[in-house]
Amino acid sequence: MPRLATSTFRSITCFTCLLLGASLPAFAIDPDKQFDDYVKDTWSIEEGLPQITVLAIAQDPEDYIWVGTQAGLARFDGVHFEPFDPDNTPELPGLMIQDLFLDTGDHLWVSTYKGVAFYRDGSFTRVPYRDLDGEEVPIDARMVREETSGTVLVASIQGLMRFQEGKLVRDPRLREGASYGLLAEKGVTWVGGVGKVTGLTSDGDRDIRPLPAGREATLVQHLVSAHGYLWAGTSTGLFRWIDNRWEHFDEGANALAELPVTALYEDLDSNLWVATSDGLARLREGRQVEFISNDDESAHPQVRAIYEDHERNLWLGSHWFGVARLWNGWTRRYASKEGLQDELVWSVTRGRQGELWVGTSEGLEVMRNGHFEKLLDGGDLPHPHAYTLLDDGKRLWIGTRTGLVWYRDGEVEMPEFAMPLATTQVSGIVLDSRQNYWIGSNDGLYRYAEGSDAAGPTMTRIGVGDDERANRIRVIEEMRDGRILVGTQSGLYEVFGDRLRHIGRDVGLPDDLDVTAITQLDDERIVLGTLSEEVFLNDGSHWHEFTAEDGLPVNSPFFIASDDAGFLWVAGLRGLYRVPLEDLEQHRTGAVEKVRGEMLLSERGDVRGAQKTYCCNGAGNSKGFIEGNTLWLPTRGGVVAVDTQDIVKNPVPPNVVIESIHHDQQVWDTLHGKPPFELPAGARDLDFQFTALSLQEPRSVLIKYRLLGYDENWVLMDRVRERQASYTNLPPGEYRFEVSGTNNAGVWATKNAAVDFTIAPFYYETWWFRLLILALLLVLIYAGYRFQLHNLTAQRARLEKMVRRRTEELRLANNQLRDAVQTDALTGLHNRRYVQKQLPGDIAFYERNVAEPQHTKDRLVFALADIDHLRRINEDHGPHVGDAMLRQFGKLLGQYTRAGDYIVRWEGEKFLLVFRPMESGVFDRIAERMRTAVQNHEFNVEGSGSLHITASIGFMEMPLDPVKREPLQWEDYIELADHALYYVKSSGRNGWATLRPTDTTRKDTLV
Repeated sequence: MPRLATSTFRSITCFTCLLLGASLPAFAIDPDKQFDDYVKDTWSIEEGLPQITVLAIAQDPEDYIWVGTQAGLARFDGVHFEPFDPDNTPELPGLMIQDLFLDTGDHLWVSTYKGVAFYRDGSFTRVPYRDLDGEEVPIDARMVREETSGTVLVASIQGLMRFQEGKLVRDPRLREGASYGLLAEKGVTWVGGVGKVTGLTSDGDRDIRPLPAGREATLVQHLVSAHGYLWAGTSTGLFRWIDNRWEHFDEGANALAELPVTALYEDLDSNLWVATSDGLARLREGRQVEFISNDDESAHPQVRAIYEDHERNLWLGSHWFGVARLWNGWTRRYASKEGLQDELVWSVTRGRQGELWVGTSEGLEVMRNGHFEKLLDGGDLPHPHAYTLLDDGKRLWIGTRTGLVWYRDGEVEMPEFAMPLATTQVSGIVLDSRQNYWIGSNDGLYRYAEGSDAAGPTMTRIGVGDDERANRIRVIEEMRDGRILVGTQSGLYEVFGDRLRHIGRDVGLPDDLDVTAITQLDDERIVLGTLSEEVFLNDGSHWHEFTAEDGLPVNSPFFIASDDAGFLWVAGLRGLYRVPLEDLEQHRTGAVEKVRGEMLLSERGDVRGAQKTYCCNGAGNSKGFIEGNTLWLPTRGGVVAVDTQDIVKNPVPPNVVIESIHHDQQVWDTLHGKPPFELPAGARDLDFQFTALSLQEPRSVLIKYRLLGYDENWVLMDRVRERQASYTNLPPGEYRFEVSGTNNAGVWATKNAAVDFTIAPFYYETWWFRLLILALLLVLIYAGYRFQLHNLTAQRARLEKMVRRRTEELRLANNQLRDAVQTDALTGLHNRRYVQKQLPGDIAFYERNVAEPQHTKDRLVFALADIDHLRRINEDHGPHVGDAMLRQFGKLLGQYTRAGDYIVRWEGEKFLLVFRPMESGVFDRIAERMRTAVQNHEFNVEGSGSLHITASIGFMEMPLDPVKREPLQWEDYIELADHALYYVKSSGRNGWATLRPTDTTRKDTLV
């Protein structure tokens, strides 16, 4: 459903204030208006009324209209009827409703042919009547009224009853005879019976007023006090009590004197309405002022009930045609009732003698003193349509669709000068201030001047060139400065000499504008209307355009005029609207975004706040005029007069009610229930039934609603018959549903209707369940956390173990790689790389400790051992035997090393032994043992048996001199050991030797 912006609501409210002004009092049903000038709407079974015969009408405190028919009761909000009958409402005693009455305690009493009930707070209560034996007896209840003391009386065929202690009892003041009509006033209760009227007081006094002789069997069914008289509507006519007697009212057509009175009612404007089988009469000040025959087109025939509601609309119930509502509106229509023979009117103009000239589709008529006279038939004219008129005081000019004629002294003349117009439509005739006649036609503009007797009349065609559309003249107007402006189908033109000149194109007027109306305001500004539904305002230098987007109602202006109250009136095909001239100026300057255009008459009746009526025919001159405060317009239904100062909108704000809440098959009565309502948990899809009770023009009611707690924004209903809002999938919680509305004048309800309700949650939507779920969720989260932590810890442990394992494997691999790099592949002993890496560290360690007293005699020992004659073994036994000898030789040498010592295959058959610090001279013994061991060792070689070899050993001690540190590196010591080895080799092998310095040895020349 579409929504209304806040700014729109504000605009509506402001406009309402403008329209209502100071809320001046106005007639509900204006006594000076004719019946057919009232706005009438009807409803019958097609709109939901239970049955066509309406016998009673009343309004309850919520402003619903209740309609009693022969087939049950209906409650009406202006749009929908809600029916009640004994089938759906067992508390109703009978089907045929004969009377409805609202007492001061807000009980709506319902009289039926089988008894009485009352309605209050949404429910009906049956009121029993019991006979002497205590049995409930049905009574034919005709009327219910309340005495000034508050006692409720019931007139019935069984007699006069009173409501007492929840039941009906006979009124002791009038025990005999049937009673029909009731009236309570000034401490007296009048009871209509058979042939008489009886006045009862609280003291028990009775004033019996019999009808005239011969009326003893007459039924007195209606009683009203009005115009200073007591009136009795009876089965044989209308009577009034005057001069202590009943007088048969026989004014007017005598219909009231003889025919049964079916309804009698005085409205708040002192109109006394009297309904008979022939029609409806209206009395003012004791005199009949109008009689609406059932044959009248405007009548609501066979009236059986009359009622005035809180908005002062008059309701009529008919025997055959359902129910009608009347209100003033703001038009007076002059048509067939005033003698107009043809209601399709094309032109109107005021005559010089005060008469109203009316051109119709079938000739010419004139209205004098409120009555029409037919002057010319359609056949008397060149064309039956009298399309435009001009009264110049000497004759009446009549422009038709095929030519122009004069009418004077009862005769029709065809002027000779008008012969060129014989085949063209004449749209306008204007007499200017220089006494020139301007004639606009579909064949161009003509100027006629009667001239002097000598010169004679002249007829001149005003040229416009080859533009055929410019020759199709719509309207002609003379400005106050004497300029002649001409509206054509191709734009606005001005007369210059004998030619028309297009104007306005360079100052705001579009090309090819079809100009249908021109007027000049009191301040000299000019206003144009166009067939394409625009209005243009000239400020003296520029034309400003106004359209529906700027706030104007949609309408093609055929007539434009301004009044003394500052309104611009625009009439056209779609009806009549007005707009404040001030708004046009403020919009032109940018002070307001939209003008407050207000449709007052609507041809189709589809514009909110507008009165449905016929309007307005044809573009051209004499398409309306404003005279004082009255606007006169030609229409398809006669001549319409609008009093521009009497547009009084409905000041009564609507009563807005929320009727019920629906869910599936469940219904909660919110109109008479006791909110707040606690709805069950499953009530998530809700329908709200509501209404805005403004009965003057229900189709113009606007309703908005909102559901607080779900949506703060108002939703404006765009269809008047839709008075329901639906919501789906609502969450549990507290809500407030609000409704507001406007009447046909845009007056908003003074108080929003509201209902508070709560939707209960399902158990899984409660706070404790959610708290439990939250707690469980937290537990699960914590458990998951712990589980994850455990997994992460275990995984970390596994990873750490894996890292350690991988680290150890890497370390071992590194060691293996290092060993592989620092190990001799043949013997498995260290190689030269090992020495290069290890020995510097060992020497550094030795040098740190040698300074200590206990270590001053310690020496590092470098020994080189070499197998004697290994080449010979290789030659004699093969390289593999040599290799075997090298491996076994290395192992044998290793037996003489300690922890911290190491043996290295230095090169070829040479082996380097590095001994950790020992006392000087100790290695001599070690060297000898090694030599002896090699010599005595039996080397087993596969395939070659056992072999004996010898070895030569050269060694050096480091340092040479512990006191005087020689500048030697470890490489130097190994080289010296090699020299010692060489000495052994050269001395016969199989021995050992060392080099030691003497006192004359130069350390710097050793190597």
